[in-house]
Amino acid sequence: MRYLNKISFINSAAVKYAELDLNGNVHFIGTQGVGKSTLLRAILFFYNANSLKLGVPSGPTNKSFAEWYFPYQNSYIVYEVLRETGAYSVLAFKAQNRVCYYFIDAPYRREMFIDTDGRALESWDKIREQLDASNIIYSRRIKSYEEYRDILYGNDQGKKDFYRYALLESRQYLNIPRTIQNVFLNSKLDAEFIKQTIIDSMGEEELQIDLQIYAHHLKDFESQLSDIRQFNQPAVQKLAHDAAQLYVVINHLQRQFRLGAGGLKSALTEVTKNEPILNEVLIAAEQVRQRLLANSAKEEAVFNRRNDKYAAELTILGDKLKTARKKEHHYNNLNIREILHRVSGRNSLTHNHENLLAEKNLLTGQFQEISQKYVALLAELTNQYQRFCNVKGEEKLVLKEAFLSQRDEIVAQYEQLQEGIRQQHKSEVDSARQEHQGLIEQRYQLQHQLALIKQQSFYVA
Repeated sequence: MRYLNKISFINSAAVKYAELDLNGNVHFIGTQGVGKSTLLRAILFFYNANSLKLGVPSGPTNKSFAEWYFPYQNSYIVYEVLRETGAYSVLAFKAQNRVCYYFIDAPYRREMFIDTDGRALESWDKIREQLDASNIIYSRRIKSYEEYRDILYGNDQGKKDFYRYALLESRQYLNIPRTIQNVFLNSKLDAEFIKQTIIDSMGEEELQIDLQIYAHHLKDFESQLSDIRQFNQPAVQKLAHDAAQLYVVINHLQRQFRLGAGGLKSALTEVTKNEPILNEVLIAAEQVRQRLLANSAKEEAVFNRRNDKYAAELTILGDKLKTARKKEHHYNNLNIREILHRVSGRNSLTHNHENLLAEKNLLTGQFQEISQKYVALLAELTNQYQRFCNVKGEEKLVLKEAFLSQRDEIVAQYEQLQEGIRQQHKSEVDSARQEHQGLIEQRYQLQHQLALIKQQSFYVA
């Protein structure tokens, strides 16, 4: 048994997205304006494919079926039909202000019509890419309601490829969609009338058979039967299967070729349109690059002048430091600190010596008897002198250590000053060099892009 199993609205009749299962006894209830009539007319349209006989009042303020159900380019109604071998889908959409159909040999799946961001696919080409990626068979576009009804109700004369999509098999089916239409529009119908209508539609008593047609088909029956037997052989079946697969692949490659050609044409148009803008941008970028190069050269000249000045100063300071180290080594060999210390105490020692000689003469002349005492005093003075020398030697060592510490501090300050000057100008040098290198790389990239654009050929057959 085959029947309508599901209906899905995508951007249709003020509904962004909705799926409704119809696989049983379905009852529609709700207040006015919730969409009951919209749903019923969409279901009726599946059976009768007649946009003028859906019970929609006509008038200047009322929209037509196509305008109401398919307001956008990506508006779709998808009918899922259940059959013995599995479900198939019927896609209804608007093209050139009329409703067209595609029969899809697969059950309805949301991802075939809705992208990952929840937006409906823009056109049939996008849907076809999804179907091809899933290896799903689909029909050609059905542009007329009569052909759609012939397929749906099994009038398969000349339409053998659509046999799988028929709800039933009848060439006198016209009363069936009319009866369904009367049921949906609440027309007064008797059960006996409905039964008789269906029986008449299914019967073939009034069918006129043209024997000439069958005579034409039976003309080469023996040769055709032989061909069928040969075709049923496994080797031939395999070749036919391979040929069919190759045909599908060739059709797919042809579609991809057409899509690629269209993409190349669009890309060529876009490049042709953007070429003047890109040329202007390139000229502006070149002007900016020239200004930056001029500024870089100017800054480099200033830096070179400062660097030369600082280098000269550092050379002079280095020479002075070398001379100071040589003199320091020479005077250290002469023990200049001790000599300076002795020279600084010369006057006081001379004065003390004179005083002591005077005191000695006085004591020697006046007190001969106490010469021994004088000797003892002289010895004491000698001891005092020795202690004085020891104290002064210790002071000399302290001064020597202070000199060495002060010298190390001066050397450290000099090195710190030299390193500070180097670091201060290193950032400027690095910044200028990086900016100069970035400008050179940007110029090379722009030249490379310009060369690619000039040499690239688009859509070459």
